[in-house]
Amino acid sequence: MGLMVRRSPRRAIGVIALSSMIVISILLIVPYITPSPPEPPEGTSLDISQKPNMISNPGFESGDYGPQNIPSEWHEIESTAEYEWVNESSLVHSGSKCIRLGNAWNEEGSEGRARVYTTVTLESNANITNRRFLLHLWTRTDNVELGSVWVVVWYRTVPEILTYDLFRCSNSTDWVSSDFILETIPSETTIFQIELMLDNAPGSAWFDDVFLVELNSTEYETVSQLERFAPLNWSGSTPAGTPGASTHLEQIDGAWWLVDSTGSCFWSTGVSSDWVDPYVNPYLWTNLGITDQAGLDQYIGKVRVRLKEDLNFNTNYRDTVYGATRNHIAWMNFGTEISVNGTTPSWVLKDHAGITFGGNGAHQFPDPFDPTWQTLIYQLAYDGMTPWLLSLPDLIGYWTDNEMQYGPVYKYIYNDACMSVFIEWLQGNLTNLVEGAELPPNQVYTDINELNDAWSSSWHTYDYASWEELQSGADPVRIRGWNDTAVMDDVSAFEREIYRAYCHYVIDAIRTAEDAVATDHKLIISNRIAYSGPSYYTRCLKRVMDLFSDFDIIGLNLYPVYNRMRTHYVREYLEDLEDTIVSTTGRPFIVAEFGLGGRDSGVPVERWRPHTVDTQELRGIGYRNLVNQLFHLPYSLGMHWYKWSNEYYSSGYYDPRNCGIIDDYDDYYQDLASHIASANGYVNTCGRSGAVSIASFCWDSLSVTIIDGT
Repeated sequence: MGLMVRRSPRRAIGVIALSSMIVISILLIVPYITPSPPEPPEGTSLDISQKPNMISNPGFESGDYGPQNIPSEWHEIESTAEYEWVNESSLVHSGSKCIRLGNAWNEEGSEGRARVYTTVTLESNANITNRRFLLHLWTRTDNVELGSVWVVVWYRTVPEILTYDLFRCSNSTDWVSSDFILETIPSETTIFQIELMLDNAPGSAWFDDVFLVELNSTEYETVSQLERFAPLNWSGSTPAGTPGASTHLEQIDGAWWLVDSTGSCFWSTGVSSDWVDPYVNPYLWTNLGITDQAGLDQYIGKVRVRLKEDLNFNTNYRDTVYGATRNHIAWMNFGTEISVNGTTPSWVLKDHAGITFGGNGAHQFPDPFDPTWQTLIYQLAYDGMTPWLLSLPDLIGYWTDNEMQYGPVYKYIYNDACMSVFIEWLQGNLTNLVEGAELPPNQVYTDINELNDAWSSSWHTYDYASWEELQSGADPVRIRGWNDTAVMDDVSAFEREIYRAYCHYVIDAIRTAEDAVATDHKLIISNRIAYSGPSYYTRCLKRVMDLFSDFDIIGLNLYPVYNRMRTHYVREYLEDLEDTIVSTTGRPFIVAEFGLGGRDSGVPVERWRPHTVDTQELRGIGYRNLVNQLFHLPYSLGMHWYKWSNEYYSSGYYDPRNCGIIDDYDDYYQDLASHIASANGYVNTCGRSGAVSIASFCWDSLSVTIIDGT
């Protein structure tokens, strides 16, 4: 590979970009060879027992003991959850004391989340952005689901919080350790605030022996997992499918494939956005010298040629600059990112106080019972069937919506339409629901007093005088605890009717539009779900995901943020993904967005900090590993990188991200581009098998034993 000089995006712009043809000639000589995986380490360990522990009172042994007292150097944040300072040697990991947190019910809030914290003041924050620290602690749980035991590290100065890392601890009824690396730390940081939490769990979590130690470069290389994942190297070639009228799905040897009209199978790789914009990236725009629409159209055409010729992408590419876009997936925005004159539409779900579930064109959840929204999406689907789209020879299908909010949807039913349907449903009236709707699970309420009696409990007494009072939100419907079962059963069941209606109308709008213009039915992809890993939110999603099975494909955005994994997906993340998405729907999924940033780009590190690595080489390793993992899982259909170029501004604010494959002079990040071309070449020619599972990956390559002396 030729050497490319990196230029700062902050320098004066207007320099003529290098011709992409030079880069093409370089990349085309790279053979499609998957980089050799690292040898799995044997017996990798790190002894921290003699290193200074920056945590004071790490085992909770010191202080004026009492079950409700707080150990010295630690602090409790008051909540409705349970807290106990345990003094029972049979219950601790070491010593005689530990901390127990329990019975946390907080949904998306924090008032019921159990929390204790300590602070560490740095003796010096010199070069803090390049220093690394290991956070190591022991936990055990009882009646707690994976993703509920947290340790949050707040990076602070004396007056303010700068940012944070949220780590989810291992889950076991036996004592088990969890290890997290603190890195890419904001330069202003002078204080670490270490907060132990239990989130949305009816049981208990015990914490003991918390360590925070600084790592030297050798120690960091020992424990870091960024370059340790060993990708699979599968034999066999891409199978042949069955020709058809348009691109369709087939399962071959137990693995899902996209199959085009000629019968060629492919696993979709692409870039989720190849557009350039003077607002989003003014530096690139100026360097390109684009002055009119014709210039922009020509540049986009060249980009789509480069996607295939340089980088081996097989989706949304062109063979020639002005030729047809091949294997295109159109995006239908049915509500998640629509604003009306810069404000949130009236049909977005809202709570009793008028707070919307998402808003102002940002991941909002529409009220599927609102006739205004229903009319809108049928019109949007019809308008989306443009002559350009219908002219494409191998249109794959449609993305529908993006990152719609999920979680406790039941709290956001106070729109007029949604609340009216809810009250009808409570009384057994399914008239305004869609096919498949089910009655309330425990009983139908013939009058408001029956509802009051059924919902009242030790948590709360409901005393609605009328159905209209329920609709008013003066006494909002709430689940107030884990055994608030009557309310929980009803509102969880009605959440399903909201999702059922949303899925029905989105699919029907597209099919109706296709029929109106007499085109073949294409594949419909669900809302691009921002799956975040095991958590309260994904448990909310799991109870409704079966309703998405009418979509041909499930759309996901899978940024490698969970526990800052970055260059690979960790095992618990993939297992929860399979359990939440695949097992519930029986449908394959496709990834609409994933990506990493690199510090060496010169782009400031802000919102993308949790999935930022040091170098473009590590970005490339991340691309290779993430694609390799999902390619080999038989229920996936492809991955699309976010995006072609860097971003600096988004939704009206400064939001810098090194998300691009190219820099701000239209030159490839060479190390990243090389890995992309190689990984894409591999998936374009390789076979797959339903026999491969999450267990097939070499997870032992990531194993490190921390010796702490306890």
